[in-house]
Amino acid sequence: MPKKQKLLVVFDEFQEIDKYTDPGFEKRKISIASDIITDIVERCEYQLMYILQFLFELWRQGEISSATISQIESDFLERRGNEFIILWDSLTPNQRKALRLLAKTDGEAIRFLRLLLLPYL
Repeated sequence: MPKKQKLLVVFDEFQEIDKYTDPGFEKRKISIASDIITDIVERCEYQLMYILQFLFELWRQGEISSATISQIESDFLERRGNEFIILWDSLTPNQRKALRLLAKTDGEAIRFLRLLLLPYL
């Protein structure tokens, strides 16, 4: 899915959320610059659940700054730390090696791995 289409899906979700008019819902509008939204979407790797959670935390804080965004990201990773540990522990030694390689090369190792695995595919 192209980047612009993914952003459009996110904005459609927010328009649906904006329709809630029940008195139990607190309506507070905040304005977010498009470059900040793009930054958040990229940090969350286009995963809608994470984007919504991230923006909810931003809405709760009420302040939009790069420091706030970094703090929310740190808090999010800290809260989910146990989940990441369990996932790591469930990997085989070879999967761990491949993941370390990908992390060290910022994903550039995927090309190298494909070349290595091509005869086996």
